[in-house]
Amino acid sequence: MATAAIEILIQGDYDNAPDTEASFLWISDQPELNEQTRRKMLSMSTVLSESRLVVIDATFDSDVFKENTVYF
Repeated sequence: MATAAIEILIQGDYDNAPDTEASFLWISDQPELNEQTRRKMLSMSTVLSESRLVVIDATFDSDVFKENTVYF
């Protein structure tokens, strides 16, 4: 359900224009759960590719989140 909502925000639908500046932050206290969700989103989505599903770890270095991207 979350994947479908994110896809609609990125692509738009019959009633809504795409939000070209949207970014998403998926938060949980379990890295394993984040990875499980990322894999499920990747397998279920035709919109969310590897490059749009970013894991935030110790090497992450960005001042802002990129648009149309989901961060875990």
